[in-house]
Amino acid sequence: MKGQNEDMKPTFCRTAALCTVLSGLTLAGGALQAGVPGGTARQEVRSDYRRFTAAETSGRYDRIKQVATSFLSPSFVLRTPSGKTLDYTQFLAEMKDGTKENSKVKENAFYPRILTRQGNALTETGAYVFSRTALDVDGDFGAKGLPHSLSERTDYRSEWVKAGGHWHLRSLRLLGRTQIVDGKKHV
Repeated sequence: MKGQNEDMKPTFCRTAALCTVLSGLTLAGGALQAGVPGGTARQEVRSDYRRFTAAETSGRYDRIKQVATSFLSPSFVLRTPSGKTLDYTQFLAEMKDGTKENSKVKENAFYPRILTRQGNALTETGAYVFSRTALDVDGDFGAKGLPHSLSERTDYRSEWVKAGGHWHLRSLRLLGRTQIVDGKKHV
């Protein structure tokens, strides 16, 4: 993805991001399907993460978008360590671009550490791990078009709000990332 900041290359959002990112996550206290009344905030958020990483691991953008839009707030904002900001639409576009690169996902999980709730607001910190074999479509790691073994660990802070009986991810701030490419730390 040429022309983007260093923290955007090549797959920074498989984070999420997501937003949410979300499949090898072990739940404390059992999992609930997102949005099911009666679940704890922690269970619902973790369930959303798990569904998101499973969709992302599938590599199918239609599935990623379906899951992401089910829990992202329409005012969702992602902030990178360098300060670059992606809104809801830009985040989904980044996820779509990323589906062209991954060929085999080894690990894709969010590991929440601290969750603080105040009424209808949650703040969470944790780490997102995404390891995979990916095609270097832009030549960021060497010759263009060759596969590479990539592993990323991204520390994050997320803010969730409860609206309409469901928790929605309002913001995701990436605090720092370590990336290993073919066994070597990538700068």
